[in-house]
Amino acid sequence: MFTSVSSYDTVKEVLTGDAFDFLPIPDSFFFNLFESIFGAGNGFDLNQSQYLNVKAFSQEVRLASPEDGRAFNWMAGGYLIDTTRFISTGNMIDTNNGVFPVFRSPSTNPLNPQFSYLADGQENFAWALFANAGYEFSPEFRVDASLRYDRDKRRQTTLTPQGFLPVVPGVPQAQSGEVRTAVFDDWQPKLTLTYEPTPDLTIYGGYSRGFRSGGFNQTGVGAEASAAAIVGVGDIFQAETADTFEIGAKAQLGPVRLAGAAYTTKSENSYFFVFLAASSTQNLGNIPETRLTGFELEATAEVLPDFDINASIGVTDSEIKAFADPSVIGNKAPQVSNYTMNLGAQYAGALSDTLDGLLRIDYRRIGRTWWEPFNTTSRDPVDLVDARAGVTFDGISVTAFAQNLFDETYNAEFSPGGFVFRARPRRYGVEIGYKF
Repeated sequence: MFTSVSSYDTVKEVLTGDAFDFLPIPDSFFFNLFESIFGAGNGFDLNQSQYLNVKAFSQEVRLASPEDGRAFNWMAGGYLIDTTRFISTGNMIDTNNGVFPVFRSPSTNPLNPQFSYLADGQENFAWALFANAGYEFSPEFRVDASLRYDRDKRRQTTLTPQGFLPVVPGVPQAQSGEVRTAVFDDWQPKLTLTYEPTPDLTIYGGYSRGFRSGGFNQTGVGAEASAAAIVGVGDIFQAETADTFEIGAKAQLGPVRLAGAAYTTKSENSYFFVFLAASSTQNLGNIPETRLTGFELEATAEVLPDFDINASIGVTDSEIKAFADPSVIGNKAPQVSNYTMNLGAQYAGALSDTLDGLLRIDYRRIGRTWWEPFNTTSRDPVDLVDARAGVTFDGISVTAFAQNLFDETYNAEFSPGGFVFRARPRRYGVEIGYKF
């Protein structure tokens, strides 16, 4: 069987807003900072604008063996993506006249004077070849193997006018018009062994490698990070690889379905985020080595006709094994929760001869989460509830839903430097569908 998928995407986006720390001018961080530097009456605040223009074309082809239940099956294919990207990010002096968007050139608007500005163009070409095969040695034992090779070539041109590029003593100065190239590639093998001694029990285990390409931060942020004494962030961030060993089992015990797995992962050059207020840029840094070890347990049961309950827990112990700042070694990995718990209940069945009903409630608890490798900031555990309720009749379905039902307030993201992204508040609505 042959499959081909082609895609073309284009995105133009401009974002504007108040600059860190998003307070009224007299109360803002920058106003008071500049007051202390330049003297009373000389303070000023900043606002920010970012423009992004991306065009991408991708193509994937796959050739697979027939799906006819034979003992040996295989699939092979290839993928490519060509991307052109422009990004500019900058701070302007806030004159209390609003924020005016800035696109491919620094602002010349007297109501929106440019304070800082970074701009880069990128041309990225990535391709991959992949194949997998599986063989059923017996009705009880099966082996699946796959191999993928990714190669990503990136070319970045510094389009920032020279006068806006950061100057930091002891750090080489970036040059306007400078062109940098980098290639990131790796092999990704995967092997899975599956043993099914009875129809109600499956045991599996395996090894896999994951790869995530590196890339470029905006030119000049490495110097800014150095000036702010932030370690691990440069103009380039490296590719991440993760090697995982996992064992697990799935079982059916009467009306109860059980699943469990344990794993250990060695991650090299995993990402972490850093916000630099001086340029209003969100950047990626690397952690040279991290170890993640954990387990997951899940149970589902039909306790009454048409009524199911489910529960699961996942626990992860993370530890940074290597970092440029020795004091970070031994800390928790960023954005990895200590644990997650889920409880759910659902009724989906007939309410009458012509009416079906649905009611589902899900509770989720997210354990303590550290935001950055320095472990200076963490989020306390968060409790969330989602709900759905609906009816179906004559092919028509009407379903009401609520996410974050109790409107829990919490942060979805935090980065060193002060960037905070608030999680979505309660969302609710009604979905109407018709099945032909």
